[in-house]
Amino acid sequence: MDKVPGRLISILYRKNQIYLNTALKPYHITSAEQPVLMFLYENPGVTQEEIAHYLQVDKALMTRTIQALVQKGFVRKEKDQVDKRCNRVFLTDEGVAIREGIKNSLLEWNKILLGDFDEEKQQAIFSILEELVDKVDEFEKNKEKHSTIDR
Repeated sequence: MDKVPGRLISILYRKNQIYLNTALKPYHITSAEQPVLMFLYENPGVTQEEIAHYLQVDKALMTRTIQALVQKGFVRKEKDQVDKRCNRVFLTDEGVAIREGIKNSLLEWNKILLGDFDEEKQQAIFSILEELVDKVDEFEKNKEKHSTIDR
């Protein structure tokens, strides 16, 4: 059982978290908060639920992460004008100000991971990873469908 992709993915994930937590320390954010900010840079004013769906995390985790970013002054929440149960999330000026630092940290990590690979190999890696995510998503959908039928 030497060739277990889950083990290697887990190792890469942990090393990614360690690297990012160190690299992002000067910006006072964590590796868990960074993807939320990156998503907001491209999608200002989305709901917490939309962020959770995009990042494939549960709503409770997203609520805690957003609350931490609010307390740090990087984002603000506003009640949705139509659906008062929803919060829309916006970057503050402080959140916008750290964008380049975060982006540079991510680019540096990508360089560490992929720097020795040519463009073709990099694209192949991304394609394979996307296929794995799609495969797991499909498995979860089928599992959900079958568990609903069994009830």
